[in-house]
Formats: sequence, C-alpha cells, structure tokens
Amino acid sequence: MTDDRMKTVGLISDTHGDVPDSAAEALTAAGVALIVHAGDIGGAHVLLELEAIAPIVAVRGNTDHGAWAEALPGTARASVNGVRIAVAHGAGPGVGLGGAEVVVGGHTHVPSIVRYGGVLYVNPGSATRPRSRDGAPTIAVLDIGRPGDVRARIIALR
Repeated sequence: MTDDRMKTVGLISDTHGDVPDSAAEALTAAGVALIVHAGDIGGAHVLLELEAIAPIVAVRGNTDHGAWAEALPGTARASVNGVRIAVAHGAGPGVGLGGAEVVVGGHTHVPSIVRYGGVLYVNPGSATRPRSRDGAPTIAVLDIGRPGDVRARIIALR
C-alpha cells in the first residue's frame, strides 16, 4: 500500500478466540485498509472474521497452538505509505525489529503508545481480556500519511 493519501491501519491483540462486536465495529468505522493482529489470536475463525473487514497481517502468540497457529510467523512486516511496520507478540520499547518505524506488540493486555529510539511502539491492549487502568477492552489504530506522518491512538471499546 503506497500512495499519498492517509491510510488507517487497525491494531488488535490478545483476542483469545473472540472478536467482540465493538472491536469489529470500531475497525469498520475507522475505515481500516489493513489489520495487524499481534498474537494470542485464539483460533483461525478470528482471522477469518477480521479478514472480512480488511486484509490482515498476523503473528502467533504464546497461547496460539495447533496447525493453524504453526502456519503463522513469529514476526511479520508490512509497509503502508512507505512506513515500515513490524509485529511480534512480545515486542515492546527497546525491542528492535530491523529498521521498522512502527513496532506493534501485544502480550501484556495493557495498551500503550511509546516513542523510543526514533521508533513508535504500539501495544493495542486486549480486545477481550483487558488489564488497562479503567478495565476497558481496547484496540488501536495508526493513521499513516507518509514516512514521518504517523499517528497512533488507542480506542476503548464499549
């Protein structure tokens, strides 16, 4: 995906077998062009539900097991409007993933957006089992115009 128009990328993690209606609605409302799932998916059916919204890039998490999960990589990459995105389930600030401008990770179930060493690290939290301060399940989105024009935001689900 490369052009000069703003693209929105949906970020989701730790779904553990369920895509809540509120998560699907938020991704659809945001008009996402791509969905990145940072692991602990919980079943191939989750990927199918998300693919009905937009193309998906997904990685295996520590609770993903079975043939469907073994087919997923431990790390993945995407490029949107020239911005390099890397994803790994346990990625967080300081975890370098080879030249990516945005690193997406999950695992903690706690949403965060941190810029560290020139890299934007985003953890969308958990769409189903939150550990955030307010207890709300969350996802995140990236709004990407071009390299250097990347904004991330956390969306609390109802």
